[in-house]
Amino acid sequence: MLLMAAACLPCAVSVWRGAHDRAVPVLFAMALAMVGVHAALLLLSPGAMAGHRHGSMGAMAIPGAAAQSRTDAMLGVIALELVVALLAARVMRRERCRGAHRPATVHAAAATRF
Repeated sequence: MLLMAAACLPCAVSVWRGAHDRAVPVLFAMALAMVGVHAALLLLSPGAMAGHRHGSMGAMAIPGAAAQSRTDAMLGVIALELVVALLAARVMRRERCRGAHRPATVHAAAATRF
C-alpha cells in the first residue's frame, strides 16, 4: 500500500506545484487503473460476498462484520480514486480549452522562444 502511494507521489507533487504538462494525464490514467484494480479485488476476493447465503451454503471465510468493514474501506478507496480521476479530467479539459482560445500570436511567440 505504501509503495503504491509512493509511486503516485511524484505526479501528485508535480500537479500541486503547477508543472503538470505530463503529470495530469498520467495521474488520470493511474487513477482509472486503480479503480479497476480495486474493483477487481473487491469483487473477486474470497469472502467478498460474506454474509450472503443461499439455502444450505455454509458460512464464508470472513465473518460478516469484518467483510463489511473491508468492503466499506475498498469502496472508499474506489470513490477517492474516481474523485482524483474526475479532478484530473477537469484540469486537462481546462488546459485544453485555455490553449484553444489563445490568440495565434501567443502560439507563434511561444514557438520562436524554444
